[in-house]
Amino acid sequence: MRIWNLSKITVSFAALLFAASVLVPLSVFAGELSTSLKNKVSATGGYEKVAAQAERRGSVRIIVKVDAAFRPTSSLTETEAAVQLSAIARTQEKVMGQLASVNVISHYKYQFIPYIAMTVDRNALDAVLAIAEVTSVEEDELSNHKQVNWDITKVGAPAAWSSGYDGTGYAVAILDTGVDKTHPILTGKVVSEACYSSNDSASFASSVCPGGGTDSMSSDSAMPYGGNCPSGGCDHGTHVAGTAAGQNTGQSSGVAKGANIIAIQVFTRFDDNSTCDGASPCTLSYSSDQIKGLERVYALIGTYSIASTNMSLGGGKYTANCDSSNASRKAAIDNLRSAGIATVISSGNSGYTNAIGAPGCISTAVSVGATDSSDAVASYSNSASMLNLLAPGSDVTSSLPNGGYASWNGTSMAAPHVAGAWAVLKQAKPKASVSDILTVLTNTGVSVTDSRNSITKPRIQVDTALNYLLNSTTLTVTKSGPGTGTITSNPAGISCGSTCSATFTLGTSVILTAAADPGSSVTSWSGCDSSSGSQCTVTMSASKSVSVVISISDTNYIAASAWINAVASQYSAYFGTKSGGLITGTDAGGTYYCQWFTNGTAILAYSDGILYFYTGKVGSGWNTSLGLLWNELIRATAWINAFYSQYSSVFGTKSGDVTTGTDTSGTYYIQFFTNGTGLMAWTDGYVYFYSDGRWNSFGTKWK
Repeated sequence: MRIWNLSKITVSFAALLFAASVLVPLSVFAGELSTSLKNKVSATGGYEKVAAQAERRGSVRIIVKVDAAFRPTSSLTETEAAVQLSAIARTQEKVMGQLASVNVISHYKYQFIPYIAMTVDRNALDAVLAIAEVTSVEEDELSNHKQVNWDITKVGAPAAWSSGYDGTGYAVAILDTGVDKTHPILTGKVVSEACYSSNDSASFASSVCPGGGTDSMSSDSAMPYGGNCPSGGCDHGTHVAGTAAGQNTGQSSGVAKGANIIAIQVFTRFDDNSTCDGASPCTLSYSSDQIKGLERVYALIGTYSIASTNMSLGGGKYTANCDSSNASRKAAIDNLRSAGIATVISSGNSGYTNAIGAPGCISTAVSVGATDSSDAVASYSNSASMLNLLAPGSDVTSSLPNGGYASWNGTSMAAPHVAGAWAVLKQAKPKASVSDILTVLTNTGVSVTDSRNSITKPRIQVDTALNYLLNSTTLTVTKSGPGTGTITSNPAGISCGSTCSATFTLGTSVILTAAADPGSSVTSWSGCDSSSGSQCTVTMSASKSVSVVISISDTNYIAASAWINAVASQYSAYFGTKSGGLITGTDAGGTYYCQWFTNGTAILAYSDGILYFYTGKVGSGWNTSLGLLWNELIRATAWINAFYSQYSSVFGTKSGDVTTGTDTSGTYYIQFFTNGTGLMAWTDGYVYFYSDGRWNSFGTKWK
């Protein structure tokens, strides 16, 4: 045996830390950026628009994505989440370290997503794009809360309350112009406050946070006029909060009258007629401040049970989902969704009939359009096929700062109906995911057809959705065994492999049917009220779980299929795409297994172990030039792998491949594992396993 001598090199751990911490500033050279670097800018108008703004104003606000792996944080284990957050922070630091020599006027590193908000001049913009660890750049866009309770009973909220569900125990986060927590319908409701606003002299922008700072989580930080918000510019958030979760005072009420409110101010004052469309001063919201607000909501998930986040704001015109151009906001929304929190966003008030605004156009948000008391889609409401839901938005009466009330119109008024409904439904089903509740609201809503474009969408009906949730049960199906097949249900819902869990109304009798693939067979069911052959019947008196065992019935079929697939994969350029599944039959030569391909070729395996292929040319016939045998070894290997798959926790990691040999008892095929166990198949057909120093028979034949 050869022994390798390994030389050891000792490196000081402190030296490694020092080397890792020294970041070399990026060298910036004058000249034209390459097209590939310019293409990192995903904003509408691209690099030219953002660069022109930096030239004209002296700076531009951007949101920079850094090259760090990201998955929604709540979908990760605690260790995976810690590793991800650390990697994000390191990459953010590396990027900022390379910008030491250019003019980054301000920056904010997000905690949970791989982004940095920056204000930069033109030279720094080019420097950012030249950094290898920067993968994309968005413009920090502005959003408006454009305005354009007639009866909360329209959506069935009082009926839900009478059933004991009003959102109690849950909170709705309101990202808007602040919330007047002293208003009679909001007194005692606001459990957390924050303010994220911007100071940017080049854009004539100033913070409305108390004291003029850009970030605050102190008490009263979300009071609408605690800073320098212009008169009337910060009424909006209080109106929205009242619709979502205001308590019932007799004058007005929110949909989730028992829910609490997390108030987060995300707007900024602008004193520029151009930015304000001729009506200076005004309040608008930067994307970067909205992301700060979304991250604040995520940071509070261990403190409060949060049902939803409402964003009655937006802008732009998007005829399809806008995930790529709003990737930073999507990442923050996805984080919340992974924690079971819906981000509900108004569709916009521009009257579009084929588009909605951003960020409502993000695919993982819940977008909401507006209806009137006659269940007609409001003329101002943006509409498109990708819109999720409708809710009342015209003549909606709700709270204003300093104890007032007003009736307003807009999709801004529609969205909080949905955000409040989410709290009511989460109270009824705390473990329901965002997808679960969206599906229920979609399936139980009142169908409303937009007369402008004939698109039909559901207007939410909270009491009907609640009744469905309270009277629904979940059926979960699990497949086991070495064989393969599918399971479907009547009524429809289960389609397993792809969908192995579905919701059914309480008391429904569900018939499950298992269809084994060729070479497999249905062996047994468990968890059924009754079963016979391939069918299992379950009466949904409660949520239930059912399992089915599918075994291998034709070992030749399984082994032949494995070899045919291996050859087809190895020579994929020749055989191309499969035409149908593997077929079997018999002729004078015995049993065969055949796979045809769309280009007229085929691969054939006979039970004598010889593999053939067909060229597809007239008169060429079947060829045996592959020279492959798939018989004993392959069948034994297939069975060994089947047992290994079923009991992988016992055997662990394979040690090498299946080997063969002979002794006085005949030929054997054996697979060893690194933990000292083993699997062995003899030519007499029996399979044995090795454990605790001896071989034990499974009592099952493989041929």
